[in-house]
Amino acid sequence: MRKFIFIAVLSLCAASLFAQQEPMAKAALEKAVGMMKSSPVKIVFATTIESASSKKKNNVSGTLVVMGNKFHLTMNGTEAYFDGKTQWVYVPESNEVTISIISARDQKQMNPLSVLSQYSGKDTKIMYSREASTSANQVAIDLFPTSKSANEFRILVKLDKRSNAPQMLQLFGRDGSKTTVTIKSFQKISTDNKSFTFDVKAHPKVSVNDLR
Repeated sequence: MRKFIFIAVLSLCAASLFAQQEPMAKAALEKAVGMMKSSPVKIVFATTIESASSKKKNNVSGTLVVMGNKFHLTMNGTEAYFDGKTQWVYVPESNEVTISIISARDQKQMNPLSVLSQYSGKDTKIMYSREASTSANQVAIDLFPTSKSANEFRILVKLDKRSNAPQMLQLFGRDGSKTTVTIKSFQKISTDNKSFTFDVKAHPKVSVNDLR
């Protein structure tokens, strides 16, 4: 009898966890992630960062080429390259490059779209948003990380209804901050792995700051 009760409790827990994810919402999110893993995409974006301690908004814009966890970011006169392990941050104005090994948290700060793959697993509640307003060609999905160590308690994603391409991303931090990424252009391109590394030899006079 005790064994039967124990199995029944486990079944109820498993059903509860499964109910936290809406299959169609999860499938749409996985398609968006798959688009960035299967081939390189070029993204033109604008970002607004709002801190909890200040009403002032910080606005930046740039271009991101991404394939899987690799990326090449151009923003505010700075270029960042990441090949999946090593990051190069190049500042043309000072002709200086900094080389480092970065954490998953740092990767997310440089490439905010990486949260889509980070929070697409079973440890995240995934459901269609009941609050967000959308246009006729959009779907809105809410992601709620269940881990208390996650920096965000909610991520709102808006996808194109037909292609599943990301159109907007909002990250709500546990510290009260909010980051909004508006995607102005999302297109597949042709490139190779060289696009995600900085060629020091091609810049013979560059000043190298190697922190590895």
